[in-house]
Amino acid sequence: MSSVGDLVLDATGREQIRRVAAWLELDSDPLALYASPRRRAVESAALIARIAARAEKEVRIDDRLVELGFGAFEGMTPAEIDAAGWSEIHRAWRQSRPPLYPAGAERFEQAAERAVSFFDDVLARAEGLTIVVGHGHQLRILLAVAILGIDAEAHRRLRLDHGCAAVVEWEGPTPRLAGLNIARFGSPRRSDRHA
Repeated sequence: MSSVGDLVLDATGREQIRRVAAWLELDSDPLALYASPRRRAVESAALIARIAARAEKEVRIDDRLVELGFGAFEGMTPAEIDAAGWSEIHRAWRQSRPPLYPAGAERFEQAAERAVSFFDDVLARAEGLTIVVGHGHQLRILLAVAILGIDAEAHRRLRLDHGCAAVVEWEGPTPRLAGLNIARFGSPRRSDRHA
């Protein structure tokens, strides 16, 4: 777990985003580019636009993409959580069914409401390539609920590493998860892609 505060993108993050942008190998500008309002997401989206799209592209900021609220765990490393005596609740938050939540944490279902609202307003009607830049928990919740049709708790069984892409393709009206944790393993298929 990492801090979900409004951090800037560091050198490692910029290199990861460059790798994702190069992997995209876009033939043309994406139809739309969305980002969480957090600085590192906005900077990542702008970097993708410059490298992959080879042109300045408007980054549309959407508050529904902000990271899941971690409550008392906000900004803490796992070691700091353990030192505070919260290792059991941390484990139960990450693994138990139903989960236990740290004080002040956003419920997975609340984050899912934001994710589904974004999906319904933006992705379900998108035509062509749409790029979404966000954060680990919230993007995994979006994939679990809106793409896979499973409950928000199940997002904890998906792994989406920093600086990697998930690819969703449409077969008619049905979205399909076509790839997860992709950054440098070949080129995407040339079809209607959503990353």
